[in-house]
Amino acid sequence: MNNKNNMNSIESKEGKEGKKDNILKDGYAPFCKHIFIKNFTDLKPGSIEITSEIEHLIKTKYEARTENELPVLSRYLPLEKVT
Repeated sequence: MNNKNNMNSIESKEGKEGKKDNILKDGYAPFCKHIFIKNFTDLKPGSIEITSEIEHLIKTKYEARTENELPVLSRYLPLEKVT
């Protein structure tokens, strides 16, 4: 399925689920808002809860998206360790 079809599917599903559950939440700044929609797909989440069982697997590194960007400290779990 291409991205356009994915967005149409999400918009359609979001409308069916009812907007009462999908209230905008304030973000870190007045212009930033979040909307939370229950995952109705088989996609894996991009984050997981840090528990004592996996805490020892956490790696850190400084990472920049471009050469001109200041690197920031990131935490991650190697995929092969958590699947």
